[in-house]
Amino acid sequence: MSQTIRFNASHRPDFFVVANSPTPRPAPGEVVVEVVAAALSLRDLVLRRDLLARRDAGSDGALGASGATEAAETETVAIGSDLAGIVREVGEGVRWLRPGDEVLGWVERGAMATDVAVPETQLLRRPPSVAWEIAGSLYVSGTTAWNAIGAMQLGRDDTVVITNAAGAVGCLAAQLAKMRGATVVGTCLEHQFDFVRQFGVIPVTIGPGLADRIRALGHRVTAVFDVLGGHSALGTELGVSPSRTLTVLDHDAVQEHRATLVEPGDATAFARVVQLIARHQLRLPVADIFRFDQVPEAISALERRDASGKIVIGLRPVSRMSERIPTANIKEQDATLAILTPHPHVDVTEAIPPVLGDAHIRRQQAG
Repeated sequence: MSQTIRFNASHRPDFFVVANSPTPRPAPGEVVVEVVAAALSLRDLVLRRDLLARRDAGSDGALGASGATEAAETETVAIGSDLAGIVREVGEGVRWLRPGDEVLGWVERGAMATDVAVPETQLLRRPPSVAWEIAGSLYVSGTTAWNAIGAMQLGRDDTVVITNAAGAVGCLAAQLAKMRGATVVGTCLEHQFDFVRQFGVIPVTIGPGLADRIRALGHRVTAVFDVLGGHSALGTELGVSPSRTLTVLDHDAVQEHRATLVEPGDATAFARVVQLIARHQLRLPVADIFRFDQVPEAISALERRDASGKIVIGLRPVSRMSERIPTANIKEQDATLAILTPHPHVDVTEAIPPVLGDAHIRRQQAG
């Protein structure tokens, strides 16, 4: 039996359901992956927004009887694209994967599940140096950032503004831009300044007067990548060509400001991002790891748009009775990155939450 997280069209707090179904069988060219980690993205929020829009249109329109509204509320969609896990079964024609192989990859929709059928062409073997929670978070953010930086053709004479530079896409895009020699100005919340500085980003607070604050830095801006949405007009204010003003999921900006819409990339882009991560030339911070039964909390964290890094769902979290693990959640980035902002002392070998891996550090500490 397999379990899948699905959104419904309800405005109530229980806006998701855990659907039980027979474990999927692989079609030709597919493998069934037992998911270890999967990640949420802004695309999942768009799916929920579209569901609610269809529900509200049904309740307000000519067919807006209570029966139509109830029918709309029963509609559900599977969520999640990024995943990492273990191959359990292979379909006919699969050439290079076998049961037991550890893989990472993506599906169009439905990665937030215990078992997923995935085309072999959308999977790579997990490099040993890439942790499970990172492996299950790479496709959407990594290839979107890769496509954006490639499309802008940045070089040493460029200064690019990236909104929400502390988020997963923004953080990766900033690092890729730095690799090309560009100067990166990143918008974020003030308490995230030290965080983005670790990646060579010049931080600036988001909000009214943003263009003036950027001009005050003294850099001639040549490109804008609006990850946050709703800030594509910044390119016009700063004199940036529409061809170098890029946006994610903001279709209105394409119409109003002639911005270029950036979408996730293909298998080639994915392989290049994974290679950079495996070599530790690119870092993807993880903001929080939630259990499968904590999806509402994970969605709330994503909706706030203030997470520094990726929101991950761990379907196989490690937790042993012999480990001294506190029950309170802490940010994984606080335990792994040298953030310089004031905060209470944390003994990280004691405070790391139940995450994915062999927990050898905690076993050493316990011994």
